[in-house]
Amino acid sequence: MYFIGLDVHKKTISYCVKDAAGRVHMEGKIGSTRQQLDGRL
Repeated sequence: MYFIGLDVHKKTISYCVKDAAGRVHMEGKIGSTRQQLDGRL
């Protein structure tokens, strides 16, 4: 099982993906404009 955390701001979204043991599998920051999100989804 994985857990995803999001920290949403006006210009950016920070994210972190962890497993049940607490190990970080992925983390980063993306822009929050419609164009930037369309490229990621």
